[in-house]
Amino acid sequence: MLAGWSGCRSAPDPEVSFREAESLRLLYTKNASQRALVKYRDALESWTRRGNDRDAARAAQQIAGVYEQLGDLKESTLRYAQALSLSQKSHDPLLEADIQSDVGVSHARLGEFDPASAHCNEALHLAQQLRGLRETARALNCLGEVDYHRGNSQGALGFYRRAEQLWNDLGDRRGRAETLRFLGSAHSDLNELDAAGRYLKLSLSLWSEVGDKRELALTDLALARLRYFPGEYQEALNRLNSLRDQFQAAGDIVWEAACLSSVAYIYEQMGESRTALRYWETASGLFEASGLQMAALEMFVKIGTSYLATDVATSLNWFEKALRFSEASGNQHMQSWALRFIGLAYLARSDPTKALGYLERSLSIQALIDDPRFRARTLADVGRTHELLGDHQRAIAYFKQALGLSRSSGDRAGEATALFGLARTSGTVTELDAARAYIESALRIAESLRTEVDNRDLRASYFASIHQYHELYLDVLMRQDKIHPRKGLAAAAFEASERARARSLLDSLAEARVDFRKGVDGDLLKREQAVLQAFDKWAERQRQVTGSASRAADARALATEYRNLEDRHGQVQAEIRSKSPHYAALAQPRPLTLDEVQKQVLDARTVLLEFALGDDRSYLWAVSNKDQASYQLPAGGEIERAAQRLYERLTARLTVTGDPQERRRRIEQADAEYWQEAARLSEMLLGPVTKRIAGKRILIVTDGALQYVPFAALPVPERAGDRVPMAVEHEIISLPSASVLAVLRRETVDRKLPDKAVAVLADPVFESDDPRLVAASAPAQGARKPSSVTPSHAEVGGPAAEALRAGFTRDGALSLPRLIATRQEADDIVAAAPTEATLQAFGFDASRTTAMGPELSQYRIVHFATHGVFNNEDPGLSGIVLSMFDKQGQAQDGFLRLHDIYGLRLPAELVVLSACNTALGKPVRGEGLVGMVRGFMYAGAKRVVASYWKVDDEATGELMKRFYLEMLKQGRSPAAALRQAQLAMLQHDKWRAPFYWAAFVLQGEWK
Repeated sequence: MLAGWSGCRSAPDPEVSFREAESLRLLYTKNASQRALVKYRDALESWTRRGNDRDAARAAQQIAGVYEQLGDLKESTLRYAQALSLSQKSHDPLLEADIQSDVGVSHARLGEFDPASAHCNEALHLAQQLRGLRETARALNCLGEVDYHRGNSQGALGFYRRAEQLWNDLGDRRGRAETLRFLGSAHSDLNELDAAGRYLKLSLSLWSEVGDKRELALTDLALARLRYFPGEYQEALNRLNSLRDQFQAAGDIVWEAACLSSVAYIYEQMGESRTALRYWETASGLFEASGLQMAALEMFVKIGTSYLATDVATSLNWFEKALRFSEASGNQHMQSWALRFIGLAYLARSDPTKALGYLERSLSIQALIDDPRFRARTLADVGRTHELLGDHQRAIAYFKQALGLSRSSGDRAGEATALFGLARTSGTVTELDAARAYIESALRIAESLRTEVDNRDLRASYFASIHQYHELYLDVLMRQDKIHPRKGLAAAAFEASERARARSLLDSLAEARVDFRKGVDGDLLKREQAVLQAFDKWAERQRQVTGSASRAADARALATEYRNLEDRHGQVQAEIRSKSPHYAALAQPRPLTLDEVQKQVLDARTVLLEFALGDDRSYLWAVSNKDQASYQLPAGGEIERAAQRLYERLTARLTVTGDPQERRRRIEQADAEYWQEAARLSEMLLGPVTKRIAGKRILIVTDGALQYVPFAALPVPERAGDRVPMAVEHEIISLPSASVLAVLRRETVDRKLPDKAVAVLADPVFESDDPRLVAASAPAQGARKPSSVTPSHAEVGGPAAEALRAGFTRDGALSLPRLIATRQEADDIVAAAPTEATLQAFGFDASRTTAMGPELSQYRIVHFATHGVFNNEDPGLSGIVLSMFDKQGQAQDGFLRLHDIYGLRLPAELVVLSACNTALGKPVRGEGLVGMVRGFMYAGAKRVVASYWKVDDEATGELMKRFYLEMLKQGRSPAAALRQAQLAMLQHDKWRAPFYWAAFVLQGEWK
């Protein structure tokens, strides 16, 4: 019986199992690959039992191929070795030659080049001896792969070309298609993009005929990479993200990692080093798990570059590690990379002499490698080094070499870098006309690259990465203005300043009114919906963490997951934009000229003050509707230090500790020091324009640390000794740029006003011990007198609402006490408004569901009175906290996060964020503070009132009551009403300190 049963098991034909496995592999899914492994193993076992070494070798060879497809290259290499041994026993030298090539390629990919060469040469010897043309072609590919993975792409080309000719003669489409892909990749690495494109497109066509999904994806990946070299970033991202999903579904971790690495490169080019680092670290882990040492080595360099701007010591460790590994492996390409970046690390350490040695070593190795794009970048680095060493003529010579190579290789970003270096160095030697010509050329390229990116956040980061171009340009213009004061160069510099500011916000405001999803492929919209559902699932996991023991690891994991979701959301939205016919037809708004600002933005009672901070000197433009004047200010560092000192003293109440008496003494000291610091800063910034701003409304466009300064609380320069705040004499409005206000007006000019007056969301239910949960059916609890120590709108401490720790905070539990004064604040607002035209969403009704529902779009004013939380590291996790429980006591998602705000449709005349830190955001050079205010403007708000710091609950309630009385009862504009409310607070001893009344600022339309 047992013998008969055993015989039944061996009865199925192994060739059938083999063919079934082949069919499964073509499906290219992880599950199908794993099932194919079972089939191949059955065939191997059966043929081995029968003593059929030849077919057993075939089965072992295919098992190795499946392991390769699943990213286990070490196991794949072992299986190829098994197949080789079986082929040698089969006495089939052509089969042995075929498998020798597989073994050689496998060793090459693991960085084991000596055994790789030996196996490839043995394959070639056997194939040529027996006149096996197919096996000869495979051996030539094998030798090409050894050179390629060693970093010798030029040497690899010779082998690939010979192989391609043989495949063509044989009429073997599969072999030819693979070799064409190899040729395309080698030409791509050599920056021969036209040739690479031709080979890859032909390869793609052949793979389409063959019907191999995996090879199609690999070839498509190589083509996607071709797009980002000349700066076609968005199209490259679209393809890479789609391919990444395909590789991930197939369990093909090597090529998933390759996709991640390419995506990271684009993020780095766009100035998002932190996001790039996350992708490179993930790719590095996948490469190391697969055993792909050469790719992991490249990740060492990439990870090091991500740390270069923030942690030079860490970046240097990564670069030196890469250098050691590349020297041991003999990979000259990687050696030159590592040496270049070690040089850059020493430049970051202000050691140009040591940097020069490493950069020159890199160039000497590059002389053996044909990579003009990389050589051009390194030449620009050497130019910068000589510039820092004071040898400007030599620096210019290197920058010119870099410029020529970048142009000939089609590297637009590298060309812009070289032009910027020439502009900076020429300006240093007072060749201002040449400097201006160079920087204008660099900016033209930068603008053209900007149009390649449809991802809103990436576009903002990209502008930040090239902000130094704009900074240099306006500095050159202002220096020329000193020499030629009648040529209108100061006006040109002002226009350059406007072009440098809030450009992605300008684009966003224009696109916000366009339904760019209309006409887009339904599958793409489903992907977007899937990401939005993933956000909801993330929020559910966050609530689960709330109910469990608090662990920092949970918080970090959730924060990382949220960042990944943000990336996916931004990527799919960018892909929708890039494929939308409505978005393609949208004309991007351009920044205003000086004349347009005077005519479209200003009136006779209003003056615009626009600041630009620079390394060596800063500038201020004062623009009225009739004229303009410009002023040179101290270096940006001096101004920013003064602003920082002022902010620290202004907000001392949030940080001062000690017993009550000691705390009171230290606060009084900070208040006195505040006025001293404020007087100095006011004189520095406003002293030059005292006469021009007298009796005028002031529009403020700030820069750098000045974005955190409440100008209303600075003393009037001529009355600094009397501590008279600017708010006493001026109505002050904050703007990201003058052009943003013009776009806001243009986008809302024909908009029908919402029918209803005010919607108020206030006094949410945050904690499980809130008495309203106990008696949810009872009438809403009336306002109570706040205690003598009132909380801020986001005070830390206590055991509840720990979900915030998953993203909003990094340590400790964070509780959200009930804000009693917000209920009184809400009642005061409702009392001032027409009763029939208000929405009173209090307690449980002050929920995320209410905030995201369509009803809010019917109100002219939308007011949030609650906790606000700002995350400086991950601004996307900042937001407004609403009710965490429903009326039945069930926990719910109460966070209105930044991506939610961008998704609102809220055509309000005014949004008031009566919460903490709501005016803050991620500081992006040239873009300002990217946060909630920008999100509400994108959602449709014409103006937003928001706060600079953690505000006092009781004081905020008092300020808001007066603000709404002035606006709704006295008929004042929001800007004028806010000023009157602040002046009223100034009259009371309790609220006189600027901390209590100056936190809130109006941004947007002032009329």
